[in-house]
Amino acid sequence: MAGNHPRATFSANQLPTPSGRTPEDLDAWVALGAVPGLGSATLWNLIRAFGDLRLAWEASQNDLEAAGAPPAAARGVAEARRRTSPAAAMEKLAEYEGRALAWHDPGYPAQLREIPDPPPLLYVKGDLACADYERTAAIVGTRRMTAYGRQVTDQLAGKLARAGLCIVSGMAAGIDSAAHRATLEAGGATVAVWGTGLHEVYPRSNRRLAPQILERGAVVTEYPVGVRGLPEHFPQRNRIISGLSRAVIVVEAPLTSGALHTARYAIEQNRDILAVPGSVFMEGSRGTNRLINRGEARAVASAEDVLEAMQISVSAEQLAMPPLVKPTREERALLQHLTTDPLHIDELSRLLQRPASQVSALLAVMEIKGLVRHLGSAHYVTAQPA
Repeated sequence: MAGNHPRATFSANQLPTPSGRTPEDLDAWVALGAVPGLGSATLWNLIRAFGDLRLAWEASQNDLEAAGAPPAAARGVAEARRRTSPAAAMEKLAEYEGRALAWHDPGYPAQLREIPDPPPLLYVKGDLACADYERTAAIVGTRRMTAYGRQVTDQLAGKLARAGLCIVSGMAAGIDSAAHRATLEAGGATVAVWGTGLHEVYPRSNRRLAPQILERGAVVTEYPVGVRGLPEHFPQRNRIISGLSRAVIVVEAPLTSGALHTARYAIEQNRDILAVPGSVFMEGSRGTNRLINRGEARAVASAEDVLEAMQISVSAEQLAMPPLVKPTREERALLQHLTTDPLHIDELSRLLQRPASQVSALLAVMEIKGLVRHLGSAHYVTAQPA
């Protein structure tokens, strides 16, 4: 919903039974959802009080307040009515190739209806059908990803994608973006949950990643077009990341990480919580290690561990990396020095007794072939350990 709003929590018997069809008043849902200050709790109150939200859109301020709308939200509806219309709200959404999924819509994810505070309205681009609950896992973690976190994320997301799982994340910098990219590289489907409206790709560094996600998955948000990414939006959207997923995998997370918010939502939602252990000396592993030590998460070190926890059986062929291009003699000499432990290009230059410029050019070709992987800061690992 637009603007800041308190988190709503409802029990199942407080919410309407889904009709299984797109509501005829969907345009009014979208128009009301875009009113600043009218949060999901207020929209639920209006749905229960009016039934048809076209009546709510036309209601007086007194009637809106009687239905449970705060005075500021009731005034906001009156102001919005003077400058726009439900039809215009739908047109604005269509400008960004988005569509709205209301609570009653058959395309609304059934697993989201189970959580304590489901969004009454979702805005979607792409195909959200890939997020089949039984085969959907979230991979989340810190924005300050280490080389270790990158390696783990690449292997987990890649193998899980090849096993047929849809990977959900928040498209934030760091672990989230790495999970989306590794999934796409493996030919899998992925869903990004945004903390902004569909008009804004956030962070801007992911402007190329967003359309790639739409080719094989979807972008989903509860925020209408025009709402920018505010700090409070991202913890709130985390409940949707966990709500869409059968399991939540935390790769790297310091004690202040938003990924731990996602884990807490997963606990509330009765989802499987999995965490990758790390060094006790690494700041980015303190949150994941604490989840494990407190018994809140099951430790996992591989895609096989994740699939076992989710009770999903796949063949070894599905998990196997695709065949690599046969390396040249020069490339084989370099590969002899690479393992899963990151190695700096200067060290490779020393070991090969070749100028760093030549080694850099060779690594660039090998990365294109899929023989090596660049982890950033001129550190490389083998793409497929023996």
